[in-house]
Amino acid sequence: KEIAEHLLLTAGVAKLHQLRFSSFVESRKLLEEAINRAPQTAEAHAWLADWYVKCVFNGWTTDRLKDVQQAKDATARALDIDPENAFCLTMDGTVNNTLIQRPDTARQRFEQARSMNPNESMCYLQKGVLHAFNDESTEALTSVAKANRLSPVDPFGYFYPSMTATAY
Repeated sequence: KEIAEHLLLTAGVAKLHQLRFSSFVESRKLLEEAINRAPQTAEAHAWLADWYVKCVFNGWTTDRLKDVQQAKDATARALDIDPENAFCLTMDGTVNNTLIQRPDTARQRFEQARSMNPNESMCYLQKGVLHAFNDESTEALTSVAKANRLSPVDPFGYFYPSMTATAY
């Protein structure tokens, strides 16, 4: 039986956050299949970018330069499809902050995302990461607190208290 595209995307995102390497590997397959079936779904490309961010950040990459480029390409494609999508802007900010150390571009993307959707919790969480790692603890605490208020139950929930601790 065929799985609907939205279920592939949902399953891919769920597996991305299960904290098991086997699930992580499977998540990429599901995200790529969702993209193959619905290539104009901006969020699917953004989630694939997040997969590459996690791959590189966690040290699971076998080709860092290639995976960084894949992340950049995925967010570029997402933003080509929907340049005003707050989640896609957030993931582009994450790629710029986490993988290519361009905090000014990341700040700009997070601000754009916030202006497009002031309720995008991932934007505030990732903005908090940016502030925390730039020794801007007050801004980091404000951002992660807002993220926690906006998304009290989240599949990425383990990262919220982690970033709150980092902000402190």
